[in-house]
Amino acid sequence: KDTEVMWVKGSGGDLGTLKKSGLAALYMNRLNNLKKVYRGLEFEDEMVELYNYCIFDLNSNAPSIDTALHAFLPFKHIDHLHPDAAIAIAAAKDGERITQELFEGELAWLPWQRPGFDLGLKLEKAVQENPGVRGIMLGGHGLFTWGDTSYESYINSLEVIEKASIYLEQSYG
Repeated sequence: KDTEVMWVKGSGGDLGTLKKSGLAALYMNRLNNLKKVYRGLEFEDEMVELYNYCIFDLNSNAPSIDTALHAFLPFKHIDHLHPDAAIAIAAAKDGERITQELFEGELAWLPWQRPGFDLGLKLEKAVQENPGVRGIMLGGHGLFTWGDTSYESYINSLEVIEKASIYLEQSYG
């Protein structure tokens, strides 16, 4: 029977040396079912333990606290990045305003909070409330971008980073 599986960097993995064994593979239907048992921010750590019940490939790495940040976005390919140009805006005192003005509604903004299940739900809600956005800037943290294919996600990421870089060079150069 066909089933949707998400592959995501596992806990403690290094992107520079990442191999299949460094990924976590999880059933999407089981991850989505966890929404029914989520009890709130004070129970974030128990949610990470529940990811183990969603594992598809028993040889995969342990799922990380960031799992929900990827699972609840409705896209096939998602990049979670921390490029200098995005961090400079995300960490700025007026980062939300800069993001809104610079990207003219193409990026949503979420204020900083500890990564976890609740933040994954907020990412999902941000996409639902802002149809057509191409990414989300996480205050004080980084950037999420996506695409239907790995290449589209890659190009989207590069375009967003380049736009942020040009803004910083022109504004503070």
